[in-house]
Amino acid sequence: MKAQFNPVRMQNKLVMNVKTILLPLFTFAMWITSTILLRAEDDAAVLNLLPRGMDTIDNTDAERYQRLLAMGEKAYPALARELLRTTDATIAGRIISIFSESRGNKKVPRAALRQFIRERISVFGDRARVKMMVANGLGKFGEREDAALLQEMLSDESAPVKIRALRGLSKIGGPDSVKFLKQWKMTRPKNQAAAVEKSVDTEAEKALDAINRRRSGD
Repeated sequence: MKAQFNPVRMQNKLVMNVKTILLPLFTFAMWITSTILLRAEDDAAVLNLLPRGMDTIDNTDAERYQRLLAMGEKAYPALARELLRTTDATIAGRIISIFSESRGNKKVPRAALRQFIRERISVFGDRARVKMMVANGLGKFGEREDAALLQEMLSDESAPVKIRALRGLSKIGGPDSVKFLKQWKMTRPKNQAAAVEKSVDTEAEKALDAINRRRSGD
């Protein structure tokens, strides 16, 4: 016997199917929304402590800065996101200083600096200043795999950038950096005053010496 078509039963079945599909999607969307909102709140709590003036000279700014240092790696994700948004070199430098001076796992700061120098450097007017900040930061908390970024900075026209990069390499460079620096010293163009170029060469010798001394102690 052929079953009769029941429109009410069919409608109920369709409703159940729609609920089965949409409920997980709705739950997931709510989870995503709450996660974004919580992250925004966490970011705001951290960034409200970040001094925004040109100098941290008043007691309130100094206190906020110390609170950020005390937060350590808990503040790193919010600061990293701000570093990748800001167009203010002073703010960028302040964030890098916090990364350098605070305690904690530096995985997030290191990744942020690598992305920052490759993707964001073009938005700054004084790029040499910003590159020097990055070189200083990597010299303080970078690791050997970050040496390639410092080596790239040696192609910059600015002698101060080269010097900061060489100082960073003296702290984190390895065998590959030794090979690179020896080749770079022989082939690099010298377009600035003799005294400036001599300073760069002296810094390169110091970097090679420091890396070799570290290697002999490994």
